[in-house]
Amino acid sequence: IERHKRNWGEDSPLYRMTVLNEWCEGMGNLIVVPLSWARAAEAAEYPPGPIEVVSCDPARYGSDSTVIYSRRGQVARKLWKVQGFDLMQTTGFLKGYHDSHKFAHIVVDGTGIGSGIIDRLREQGVGVIEFQGGAAASDSGRFVNRIAEVWWRMREGYARGLDVEEDAELRSQVSSRKYTIQSDKRIKLESKDEMRAAG
Repeated sequence: IERHKRNWGEDSPLYRMTVLNEWCEGMGNLIVVPLSWARAAEAAEYPPGPIEVVSCDPARYGSDSTVIYSRRGQVARKLWKVQGFDLMQTTGFLKGYHDSHKFAHIVVDGTGIGSGIIDRLREQGVGVIEFQGGAAASDSGRFVNRIAEVWWRMREGYARGLDVEEDAELRSQVSSRKYTIQSDKRIKLESKDEMRAAG
């Protein structure tokens, strides 16, 4: 309960619904990461931790970009952002970074085209964790699926304190994603299609 008070605030609809068992109106318009938290993370300065996780959200051709981030403790930095690169170029970057740095994990979004990167890295002997957003959450009593759970863990990271570079696009993405609380009190993340429809 004390952790929920710190992370959500006693006046937040989520606290009132989850802890106090009250129903709150307007539960469909909640933001995962408030803009003030995103700005605070850009202004923060923390020393990097010893354990690094590298994550990749792959794209291929078209308007989307492949984005690769690293996290060392409370410090998150963009390593690579490219548009129009094929999967083997992305795999080459990840393999090269893996071979020249010591870190714990590579996480690749395996939904759709990311599976090709995962297969090739594994063939090259690189340990990869495959992320599937639609998979069951590890805490399925609180979250509808894995992507809702991961976004919520990111929210908790912002609440505790993160150090991210100033990036208007990242700030906009993390501070505009909404969530709802279903009648079973599980958290559901707004889908990308719903975000596009909202405009």
